[in-house]
Amino acid sequence: MTHERLTIVGLSCGSQPIVNSNVALAVNGEIYNHIELRNLYLQDVNFNSSCDTETILYGLIKFGYEFIKKIN
Repeated sequence: MTHERLTIVGLSCGSQPIVNSNVALAVNGEIYNHIELRNLYLQDVNFNSSCDTETILYGLIKFGYEFIKKIN
């Protein structure tokens, strides 16, 4: 199995899947409101990059699948 991603946002974490502890995530697409999501819901998270995929990873860890509804 393979996954390739065109990295435009967050060049420092374009490699996927992105992994944290026992959670792995691969995303196909750009999350346009990821900065807003970080500011509103994830202020307490210490991010390693500016990658939109990392925003989704920590949002899922913190809020579960309900976080997906907040994505534009």
